[in-house]
Amino acid sequence: MQIARFLVATPGDAELRERMAEKARELERDIDRLTRMRDSLWRASTCTRTPLVECPEFKTRIESGPIT
Repeated sequence: MQIARFLVATPGDAELRERMAEKARELERDIDRLTRMRDSLWRASTCTRTPLVECPEFKTRIESGPIT
């Protein structure tokens, strides 16, 4: 439904265009979050420390704040 409205947006449809821009910002945040999660998982998967939380790169990621 939302995509159908986006497809018929006109230059004068400011409200819809703002919602489109907000959706793009939301997707950008999701992509950033998922990229950080992916990178952390790759690092953890190659770490040889026991336990994994002792892996220096993994610890740095955890200490830098939650992946939200």
